[in-house]
Parts: sequence; C-alpha cells; structure tokens
Amino acid sequence: MADIDRLRQTLDYIKANPQNWDQSAWAALVTPTTRDADGDLVVCPFPDEGNGQQTICGTAYCFAGHVTLNAGYRPIFNKEQAEIVGGQARTTAWQARNNFGEVVAIDHFAREWLDLTDEQARYLFHGQNTLEVLEHMVDNLGRGDYVNEGLFFDEMDDRWVTEPPEAEVCDCCGQEL
Repeated sequence: MADIDRLRQTLDYIKANPQNWDQSAWAALVTPTTRDADGDLVVCPFPDEGNGQQTICGTAYCFAGHVTLNAGYRPIFNKEQAEIVGGQARTTAWQARNNFGEVVAIDHFAREWLDLTDEQARYLFHGQNTLEVLEHMVDNLGRGDYVNEGLFFDEMDDRWVTEPPEAEVCDCCGQEL
C-alpha cells in the first residue's frame, strides 16, 4: 500500500516551493555560464564537483526527484551533456547519490520509497502532470482508490486532466472523430 505520509509530505513541499518543481525532468539544473580570460565559455560549477554545494539556485525536480532529494540523495548532473542557451547551461539527471556513495535511478528509488506499484508510479511520475493532477492522484491513493480514478487521459496533449478532453469534431460534417 502506498506510503500516504511520504506522498503528502512531497506534495506539500512542492506546493510550498513551486519554483523548485519541474515535472518534465527527474532533476533539472540551469546554471549561468561565464567566459574565461581567453574568451572560452565556462559553465559555473555544478553540485558535487568538490565545491561543497549539494543544491544551487536553478535546480528543479519532478515529484519523484523531490522524493529522492528528501530521502538524502543528490542528483548526479553531467556537465558534459549541458545544453548552452542564452548564457545558461541546462542539464538533467536521472540518477542520484547518497552520502555513502550509493547510486540509484531516481524513478526506481522513488517508487520503492513510496511503496507504489509500477502502474501507480508511471501515472504519478508522468512528465506532463500538473499540480492539480498530482493532488488528485495523491488524494486517490490516500482513499485507497486507483491512482487515476476520476481523471482522464488527453491523448492529444499526452497528459492526465481532471475534466474530459473535448472530442475532436470533423470540420466538414460536425461528427465526433
């Protein structure tokens, strides 16, 4: 059975800190870039590069990422994979490490930590979920309902919604497609 206390704790943290929430990535980091004396682009230090930082401004996590972070793990960002756009470097992480050096896949760890089934985790961790949908799913799990009870999947937008998506209508005849 899902660990409702941990689910609610994670949701409450996200609601209180929406600036650190990005459901589209397990962990995402946006950091400034600078130029060295030769004019070469230099990406500012990432967490865990020996600079003593564990988190820095510009770091955001999805629901599963927040679970992993709150359990004492820190994302493993790869500076070499950073995309440089407009003077900033953006990269994501799918693994995290704890203080003992144990490395885990963020989604697998969060599923186990929350005691979710594969299906529950797949729905809850979907990258297009809104805060409203996450609240609905956590409430469902708290009542012992199916995680997606009362939700609808909008195939056009590839996301869960709380209201049924509008049916497509043929421009010629007006019939639902």
